[in-house]
Amino acid sequence: MRFIACLGAVVWLSLSAASPAIAKPVRPTIIQIPFAPPLDRDLHYEVTISKSSPGKSSKLQIAEILRFSRSPDGYILTINMTRLSDGKTSFDLSSEKGMAALPLELRPFLLPISLDVAKDGSLTRVRDWPRLQRAIADLPKLMSKITGSSEDPKLARNIGEKIIDPFAALTAEQAASTMLKGWPAFFGYGGVEMEEGEEYEAEGEVAGTLLPVTMPILQRMSVSRDGAGNLRYLQTTYRDPEQVRKVSKEYILRLGDGLDAAHRANVEKAAEMMAKMTMEDYLDINFDPVSGLVEKATSERRFKMEEMGEGNETTSVLKLN
Repeated sequence: MRFIACLGAVVWLSLSAASPAIAKPVRPTIIQIPFAPPLDRDLHYEVTISKSSPGKSSKLQIAEILRFSRSPDGYILTINMTRLSDGKTSFDLSSEKGMAALPLELRPFLLPISLDVAKDGSLTRVRDWPRLQRAIADLPKLMSKITGSSEDPKLARNIGEKIIDPFAALTAEQAASTMLKGWPAFFGYGGVEMEEGEEYEAEGEVAGTLLPVTMPILQRMSVSRDGAGNLRYLQTTYRDPEQVRKVSKEYILRLGDGLDAAHRANVEKAAEMMAKMTMEDYLDINFDPVSGLVEKATSERRFKMEEMGEGNETTSVLKLN
């Protein structure tokens, strides 16, 4: 991620009435976010994914071990997810029995994963991507086998393929920003320089990874130091509401291709609801001032749909050691 630091003019102190001397200019404090992770050491994190909408909420907690090693172009990051809890049931992800007990749709996204990481901390590529692709591509077939009525398996597989196929078709580079909840938003800031406490604004576009469109965005960001000396980075991302509605509606309608009239009508109704959606993203990241590793961070997406009200999806990470 590149930021163009548009620093303001130097602020001069006003002249004293008792002296003609000119005061010294106030020098802005420039903060540079580092990225120098410790190598070959287990880093323990807890990741919490919360979803909330009118009348419904859920929370998942995942224990993860991150480990960095050196590569010619930067680093290799390996992530092992060791435990998943939904508040009622806990799954041991380090055992075959624990993985087998997981809901099918979650399994491919909780497998061990290794990524190439650039020198600035950007996640650039999923290593051994074909292995994970195969696990994702098998999901619709597996899910169709566990449905109840004689009609459901075919319908489940049809819709499942439409949802899963775009994931399975990703390149190893695209998968780096899609396969991991939260982490892509918390990496890639190494070398960023900003004036402490100053708010910056940038326009750009974000690619719809699973959709053949790009979406214009406006971002506002700032960096400061907290009481513990950590660097605190704040960012808000605004999307064009009309573009969000258009893309969401088109995506939902494509899920209904090939369905019978009754199911197609349900999909069209869902598309109309999605067409009334607005969305904003918020980032709050505390970086270690030496390594640039995340100490704690929150990524929140707030959305609003006229008929369903407001909701949010929040991913929080906390470094445990």
